Amino acid sequence: MGTAVAIMEGYRDADRSRGVGLADAMNVALAATYRTNRVLSSDGHFRIMRPLTGHATFELLPEDL
Repeated sequence: MGTAVAIMEGYRDADRSRGVGLADAMNVALAATYRTNRVLSSDGHFRIMRPLTGHATFELLPEDL
């Protein structure tokens, strides 16, 4: 959970209207655990967040198929 909190704090100013929430941050942390950049989501936050795996961007499924 510490990783997710750090992610939320790191993106606090990225979207002033609502910021990155715990659910999105947990998905970033889980993607890192499973060494992937693929996330099942239509949430635009993943367009501004960077994976912790070294990938340049997240691949949002099913949109990016």
